[in-house]
Amino acid sequence: PKPEEPTPSPVPAPTAERPAYSREDVARKLEQDASFSALLREVERKLGPLSTPSVGKLLGLYEDLGLPADVLFLLVNHCIARHAAQYGAGRLPTMRRIEQEGYVWARKGLLSSTSANDYLNALHTREQKYPAYMAVLQLGERKPSPSEEKYLAAWVDMGFPAETVALAYDKTVLRCHEFKWAYCNGILKRWHEKGLHTPAETAAENAALFASVKQQVVAQVLSQTVRAAEFAALYQKLCAAGLHPVVVKGRLCSRLYPLEDHRISADDDLCIPDGEFLACHEALLENGLTTDTPGNELTMADEVSYTKKGSPLYIELHRRLFDSAEDAHDDLNRFFSDLQPTEIDGFLAMPPHEHLLYLILHAY
Repeated sequence: PKPEEPTPSPVPAPTAERPAYSREDVARKLEQDASFSALLREVERKLGPLSTPSVGKLLGLYEDLGLPADVLFLLVNHCIARHAAQYGAGRLPTMRRIEQEGYVWARKGLLSSTSANDYLNALHTREQKYPAYMAVLQLGERKPSPSEEKYLAAWVDMGFPAETVALAYDKTVLRCHEFKWAYCNGILKRWHEKGLHTPAETAAENAALFASVKQQVVAQVLSQTVRAAEFAALYQKLCAAGLHPVVVKGRLCSRLYPLEDHRISADDDLCIPDGEFLACHEALLENGLTTDTPGNELTMADEVSYTKKGSPLYIELHRRLFDSAEDAHDDLNRFFSDLQPTEIDGFLAMPPHEHLLYLILHAY
């Protein structure tokens, strides 16, 4: 039977500073350690003659990190193959690059040929999926860059087929108008966190989300329809009481929509002449609306809010259209103090050009 491979020692902690080996240190090691001497011969057969600093890097991986000779030989061959795949046949990696990868292997605990081969096999299986990913990302047949490969590797590890990556690509381009790796990765990470990996699973989530949103929209439109009807009835009662409230924003903006009630509004604004403000307040109370504004503040308030129990109505009654506490608003309030309203769809309103000016200033 094949003898069991000895259990590797724990990963040694590398020294704070990488050791610097002199020519004498290297010569002494080659003379005393047949395993390292054989390793160097094989590495130089692959890379060509190495300088003393380069041999020192190899010796550091062997002695300081504790990577065995057979693991180091696998490491060197792996780096050669990857470098050739990325930069072209015949191009060889530097010992500095091999050293960097060696530190990665040490952190992963690849201290035996078995663990190193398992890692390389898993890496090969993962890399076989990259071309399909690159194709659905419209990136052609080129090799991914190291930064791109980090994303691809993560998606393979998460368990995404290329078809799901294609869906994330479409969402990214639709949102960003171009492909962005980080944005696409964010989509896939969110799906992974929800346990959604196949197109069917993401489609089921989209269908559930659409149904939920549709239900919310229908409820909002129904509420807006009720609000609009109740507001129109209330407005007619205010006019019948001899008041002259001017409608601002809400209903006047809604009438510009193909379907008025598809513009959802949180409130309805009325501007009333100062001399009619308290009378309008009393009329609103008589029609079942209430306010939290204390009675002693009504004579000075710029606006007062009213609600009605069991109703979606929310009325804001304005004495002045802009907050008078701001000095900058004095001129604006004076400009709109002498409104000459016109009737639009049964409501008193500012002339269209003045209302447009108000909307612009209100946004400011």
